[in-house]
Amino acid sequence: MRTLLGSAVAALALTACSGAGSVAVAPAGPYAGQITLTSLPDGWSMQANFTTAEAADAGVCPGATIGACCVFSQPQWVIADGDSVPPVVGAGTLTVADGDKSLATASFAGYGYHPISSSESSAPGWSPGDVLSLSAAGSAVDSFSGSVVAPPAFTAVSPQLSPTEISVVRLSTDLQLSWSPADGYAGSVTAQLFDVNGFYVTCSGPDAAGSLTLPLETFANFAAADTGTLTLSRADSVSIQTLNATVNLSAVSAASGNVTFLP
Repeated sequence: MRTLLGSAVAALALTACSGAGSVAVAPAGPYAGQITLTSLPDGWSMQANFTTAEAADAGVCPGATIGACCVFSQPQWVIADGDSVPPVVGAGTLTVADGDKSLATASFAGYGYHPISSSESSAPGWSPGDVLSLSAAGSAVDSFSGSVVAPPAFTAVSPQLSPTEISVVRLSTDLQLSWSPADGYAGSVTAQLFDVNGFYVTCSGPDAAGSLTLPLETFANFAAADTGTLTLSRADSVSIQTLNATVNLSAVSAASGNVTFLP
């Protein structure tokens, strides 16, 4: 993973609150951020989140580890009036470009950054191998910039993953996934399976293997007749270091489809 140095900002940003002229100070740093640029066959999306380093995911499985897989449930937050859990902070306006072509601009809205997708933007997507750049104007999080290379798209995926078709996941047997390894890509592939109730299984393996197995032992939280989503992804990531934050910028190429669970 590469590391870049971003520029510093002189002071923490203040966020005006509604009410009797009160002003709330951003929670103290250091901070951690995640920006993900995802390309799918039918479109693209951008998601950005910044929080305190203490509240950020430490990179460990938040649930049970089974082989190369992590089994967990989506966190359920109880939020008191005026609070946000985990706390969110801003990095100013975010600008994304594909070479000299502008893709998206996102502004901090107090509760975070609203995800942007091709369904809301007329900007075309990018191609594998394109250099995607991102810059942040700076706020509570120092200003920074960085770039990533869009990873290769998936081909020959089995079972076929499509947003318009439904694949079957049998809860009584392992789920075997396969794809054509990408030339020149030495990274890993991550499979994520989740259902409508917020239960997740995430497994990873080398792209060069061309296959990945989700063991049936990881399906204990899923129920027959429920529906869900299965996604395969490749990623190129860069770690950007500022004076008060560590930001992970990722370009993701994914194949995703709907599934139904059967015994």
